[in-house]
Amino acid sequence: TAVSDIRRLEALLSDAAGDGLALHLYRPHAAIDPAPRLKLYRSGEPLTLSDVLPLLENMGTKVIDERPYEIRPAEADPVWIYDFGLHREALAGFDVVDVRERFEATFAAAWRGEIENDRFNRLVLCAGLHGREVTVLRAYVKYLRQAGTTFSRDFMAATIVGNPEIASLLVGLFAVRFDPDFDREADRGLLAKQAITDIEARIDQVESLNEDRVL
Repeated sequence: TAVSDIRRLEALLSDAAGDGLALHLYRPHAAIDPAPRLKLYRSGEPLTLSDVLPLLENMGTKVIDERPYEIRPAEADPVWIYDFGLHREALAGFDVVDVRERFEATFAAAWRGEIENDRFNRLVLCAGLHGREVTVLRAYVKYLRQAGTTFSRDFMAATIVGNPEIASLLVGLFAVRFDPDFDREADRGLLAKQAITDIEARIDQVESLNEDRVL
């Protein structure tokens, strides 16, 4: 563990153009508590809980403990490791390896201000989406607000997050229609029709009329 931490800190210190932040989502080896943990490696200014908590909460996780460490490398300024224990009841048994890349990338993008820090980011865990894909749904909601919908942004966000399978299908439909890297040999029209059929079937099962209208 120490060797792994040192490698990440050395990479962080050698990246002069970076923002002084690196991440590692993991599950401790042979841990009694199976809860996943997130390490933040920081150079430059230290972090505070108020810097980190809003981002993690908007990704649908709660911090159950924090272990901060100050590291003093030889002939270098101090660096910090913040080790957070995370809790998400609905995904207690999720595979850390499966979600690590998109979780870390989304957190880092929100930290840098490249994407918005809001509850839409919960779709990374609950719907298996990447941060860039979440941006598609966020943009649709903003469009609906500008178009005069009576539903608030918070309600629409809660609706989409509360229906993660539909959210994933909507992003899939967007990719079929507009992604330039999509399989060029595929019949986009046929795939889009199938996606729409699947989405409509799921929406028919939504009990709330207001949620049905949003979706």
